This record gives sequence, C-alpha cells and structure tokens, in this order.
Amino acid sequence: MERQVVSNKAHSNIYFSQPQGLHIIAIITLCVSTGIDPFMSLLNIYSEVGIFYTRGDYFFVIFFAATFGCISNYLLGSNKSIVHGLQFIMAALLFSTIHNIQIFGLAVFAVGLTVVISNLLFSLSSFYLKADSRRLYGFLGFFSSIILGVIIGDIIHYLFVKTLFDFRIFYFIVVFFTLIFFLKYNYKLNTSLNNKTERFNISVYGVFTIYIAFSLIVLYYLNNLAIFSLFNIAIFPIALITLTILTLINNKEDGKKLLKYIYFCLFIIIVNKVIYLTFLKYELNLKDLHVNSSANVSIFLGIEYIFCLLIYFAWKARILTLKISSIINLKLIKLIFYIEIFKIILLAVAVLFIGETISLIMFILATIISLLINVFIVPVFFSLGKLLAGSKNEITITACLFLTFSSLIFISYLYA
Repeated sequence: MERQVVSNKAHSNIYFSQPQGLHIIAIITLCVSTGIDPFMSLLNIYSEVGIFYTRGDYFFVIFFAATFGCISNYLLGSNKSIVHGLQFIMAALLFSTIHNIQIFGLAVFAVGLTVVISNLLFSLSSFYLKADSRRLYGFLGFFSSIILGVIIGDIIHYLFVKTLFDFRIFYFIVVFFTLIFFLKYNYKLNTSLNNKTERFNISVYGVFTIYIAFSLIVLYYLNNLAIFSLFNIAIFPIALITLTILTLINNKEDGKKLLKYIYFCLFIIIVNKVIYLTFLKYELNLKDLHVNSSANVSIFLGIEYIFCLLIYFAWKARILTLKISSIINLKLIKLIFYIEIFKIILLAVAVLFIGETISLIMFILATIISLLINVFIVPVFFSLGKLLAGSKNEITITACLFLTFSSLIFISYLYA
C-alpha cells in the first residue's frame, strides 16, 4: 500500500512539476520585457513603424529580429548569446540617448532583446523531450512572462518613471542586475540537450560587430517599412517552403500532422488581420475602442495573462489537457476553429447594429475572444521547433517559424 502511494506521488510530480530552471527563464524574460512598450513609444516618434494600426503589431516588428537570435544561437550557443544580448541592450540604451542616432539605438535594442528572448526559448525547449506532456505549458508560462513584463513596464513607466529618459535609466539598471542574475544562475539552464557552448570562438568585439550588422538590417526596415514589406512577399513563401521540406525530411512520423497546425495558425492570422484592417479601413466604429492606446493595450494584455493563468490552473486541476497529441489528432485545431466562428458571428452582429451600444459590446467581446485565440496559437506555435525538426535542424526551423509568423504582418501593411 505505502509503495503504491509513493509511486503515484512520483508520477504526479513528473506530470505537473516543471523543470528547475524554468523560474530562471521566467524571471529574465519578465525583466527584459518591461522595456517593450516604452520602446514602442519611441518607435512611434523616430521611425515609420507608427503607420501600423495596432501596437500589437510592434511585437512582430520586434520579433522579426528574433531570426538573428537563431543565428546567434548557432554561432555562440544559448548562454553566451543571452549574456551578449543583455550587454547589447545596455549599449542600445546608451545609443538611444544620443541625438540624431536614436533610431539606430532602437534597432540595436530590438536585436539585443530578441537575441535574449529567442535564446531563452531555446534553453526552455531543451528542458523537454519531444513527448513531454509539460512542454506546451512551459511555453505558455514563457509567453505569459513576456505579457506580464510588458504590463509591469507600462505601470512603472506611466505611474512612477514618467519620462522616457528616466525610464531608460531605470531599464538600464534592471538589465544590469538581470545580467548579474543570469551569470550567477545560468548553470541551472544547462542540460544535455541544449547548445551550451559556442561553435566558433568569437571575441566580444567580433560578437558586437555581428550584432551591429544585424542592427543595420533592422534599421533599414524601420526606415523603409513599405519597401521591406514588399521583400516579405518573397521571404514568407521561402521560409514556409523551407519549414515544410525540413519537417517532412526530419519528422516522417508526425510531420504532416504538425504542419497542418502550422498552416491553420497562419490561416487564422491572415483571416483576423484582414477582418480587422477591413473594419479600420471603413471606419466601422473601431476607433471607439481606442485599441491603439497604451492603457487599453495593457488591459487587453492583462486579460490575455488571465487566460494563460486559467489554462495553466485548469491543467493542474486536470480539467484541461494540452498535449502534442491534441495537435496531431486535430482537437486543438477544431477548438480554435469553433472559437473563431463564434467571434465572426459576434462581428456580424456588431456590423448589423453599427452605431449602437450593442455594436460596441460585440466588438469588445470579439477582441477578448481574439486574445483567447492568441493564447492557444502563439505559445503552441513556437513550442513546435524541436518537434518539427525531429531533433535535427531545430535552429533553422525555429528561424523559419519566426519569419513566417512575422512576415504576415509586414505583408498585411500592403493591404492596409
């Protein structure tokens, strides 16, 4: 009897408890994410990115640069990339205070931030085997840490550190102590599955030269957004074809089924973007929602964070189970599809009663449902790198995931 109880308890811990280093990743992700929304405000001032319709699109502008984080991972490994990425963020904050090169400082910031976050993602992926039932929930926690970091950064900026210059000083201190924290505890991220050591012995000056080259590419698209959006018409299919071929080669067992989920997610993103931009184009009272204000973005992110917590606690209570099998057997696709249909019905009602209070209520409900769909799509989408790769070419496939996901937003600008 006693032996059976111990066995059940051990099984429960294996199923529910997350790896030891997960809290290290969560803390670092939260800290670096506090600078994202003030960074968006600076982009509005100094670049063409302000022509985007929603602040949410800035995430795609920033995370396009995560491709460079994948390259950094290949060259330097996860740990060294994170260290240099944090150092590069601090350099970016100094550049952004110098007159006439603020926009370059923002490009440097985008590279440093995404190098850190993408390599934390690789470290997170290394904690789980392909069939680990905790994998999707680990990535959900990673996603929620970014959301919470943005919310906290907003609160600090608008209530306590109100000027952008003072926030830069505050954020510099946060990143500095985050770097010290990582140097002290990075050993907890080391597993036999992650890329701990660099493939090439590159000096600090060499690394910074490479990162500066990345920053110049980001600087170009911040200043030439329309032209860069045209480039993405070619980038998107190339990335998607590369992703498909590598998946079919490396994962012959479940590759096709996982690709169905990838295609479905991209389709949902396109549908939602077209719907939203169409409403804005014809000015169907969406301005009443003030969706582009920083305050409302924080509220929407707060709702999204609550959804993340609800899903996580539902898993802990054995009410909800998100496994890789949920993707392979199409259950998750069906769930998202039904939610999307319900959202479209709400939008149809909103159009029928345009100009009335019920229309605004329907728009708000549809926006909240979009946030729920986002929670089911984004963390799951980026958790699939190792699964699609079949333990081969994970870096390349993850880079393709970043490119396909972000390219759609650039392409949507052409429609707008």
